[in-house]
Amino acid sequence: MPSPVASTRSRRTNCVDGLLTVSGLTGMKVAGVPHDAADPRAPDVAEAACVVFPSIFRCRREALKKGSAAGTLEIALVIDDHGVVTSAKRSGGTIAVGDLSRCIEQVLSRATFTAAAKGELQYDVQVQDPNSVVGLIENGTDIQGPLPPEVIKSEVRAKFPRFRACYEAVLKEDPDAVGEARIRFTIDRMGNVTDPSVSISGTMNGPSVQGCMLGVVRGLAFPQPEDGRVLVVYPIYFHAGN
Repeated sequence: MPSPVASTRSRRTNCVDGLLTVSGLTGMKVAGVPHDAADPRAPDVAEAACVVFPSIFRCRREALKKGSAAGTLEIALVIDDHGVVTSAKRSGGTIAVGDLSRCIEQVLSRATFTAAAKGELQYDVQVQDPNSVVGLIENGTDIQGPLPPEVIKSEVRAKFPRFRACYEAVLKEDPDAVGEARIRFTIDRMGNVTDPSVSISGTMNGPSVQGCMLGVVRGLAFPQPEDGRVLVVYPIYFHAGN
């Protein structure tokens, strides 16, 4: 699992299970991740992108001087046999073509990957409005059983908007609330979630947020494991603003 590569008074870079985030004292936040988490190249791509990711944050900082530029950006990468990026072009997203998209293209074009990452892939970048930053950071997972971790993480990440909604309800009562939701569940032989539990730490405590997140966990659905059950512990850290 990639480890944090930068930590300063003005910037925090976290590289956790392929999900990269950078946040600053101004409340700006960007996140990036390989589009297909199940792609076997995804971990290598995420780790290499982490090295240049602070530069993506600087692209966002420069864009902020000209106004808001929140949204998503999809970058199509082509990597050769030596791990060199031969093409990094915007392929979609809600951020319009402009200085920000061109800056991010240039940053990713200078990234150096391993030879195992060769081929075509898509890298997604999310830029959040500095006035409405809500961060979810995977805080290390423990998966035991016959399902690929990428499959489980992909399903949980797909539910991040619902987890975020639970947290945002807490922020209405306490704008400074932060904490960790430690999610535990079992995937049975049919792919169903059994024995789900959510323990909350930090200042976002309360039965309402716990019950809300528990409802999200109960709605998860997975492929049937080939043999036996899968035990999952999935901590997620929630924070707002900085």
